[in-house]
Amino acid sequence: MYHYIGDEQEYKSGIYPVSVARLSDQLDKIGEKFDFISEADLTAAISRKAKLPEDSCLITFDDGLRCQFERALPVLQNKNIPAVFYPNTRPLAEARACVVHKVHYLLSRTSADILLTEVKKFHRQIAGRELEIEKIFKGINIKPGIYDQEPVYKLKYLINSHLEKKLSADIINNIFKSFYSDEAEFCRRWYMNKEQLVKIKNSQLFSLGLHTASHIDFSVTLKEKIADDLLNNLNYLKDELGMAAVNGISYPYGLISQSEVEEKIKPIAVEFGIKYGLTTHKGVNENLASPFFLKRFDTNDVVGGKKPIITF
Repeated sequence: MYHYIGDEQEYKSGIYPVSVARLSDQLDKIGEKFDFISEADLTAAISRKAKLPEDSCLITFDDGLRCQFERALPVLQNKNIPAVFYPNTRPLAEARACVVHKVHYLLSRTSADILLTEVKKFHRQIAGRELEIEKIFKGINIKPGIYDQEPVYKLKYLINSHLEKKLSADIINNIFKSFYSDEAEFCRRWYMNKEQLVKIKNSQLFSLGLHTASHIDFSVTLKEKIADDLLNNLNYLKDELGMAAVNGISYPYGLISQSEVEEKIKPIAVEFGIKYGLTTHKGVNENLASPFFLKRFDTNDVVGGKKPIITF
């Protein structure tokens, strides 16, 4: 699983890109052990129309970021490696960036401590009450990401999971405006455009899947709102890109439980014709018995990554 592709020295906080050189080297290392498969290979195996090689690897890119098209695609094409891209589509449809990417950008420009102070200030202005951060985190066991120090994961938890979604978005929007005044221009710079997505859709090597329109967190979102957001995502791919069908979904944030997938996601996905779903739970999929609960490794987790936890 990949997100940002770019100069690792340019963004040392917030974004943490994978350089083109690291991407190329890592794909070579993975290719020594694994056979790269396409989405078509995966769906054929799920439907039992074909078998996968014993050691198979599917390369995935979440969020539909422009850097993926400009920097990762040439590497994949040169190596003839298939991949699936899961774009958020609200930035294209409405010129409104996803909150998660605004937070990444803000963290690349200033400290999490400063942003937490700003969050408290705008929470007071918008909600009319104090945000008692220490009380919120008392007794909560949150496992931070590999790069996240305490202020960073507190900020991410508050924005992504704790605060009501509209309030969270309003707070981040107010902070974001002071750093990047033209949100439409930000969307043009940071996300793939329609023409780029069409090129991916028309490629024999690549595929497109769902990632919600606005990168919502399924674990804290009602089923009805999930359905609406996924439908917006699906309609954009079908109506604007001319896709006849969409086969897969990558769950934003991805640490959703299997019971939540069965209850909230699978009924909607099946209705939409979706055949599989990707989590961010780390691990190897030894079979395809639970196609809506497939595990993935982040690029940093495996050989060639920044902090590998497994080698081959």
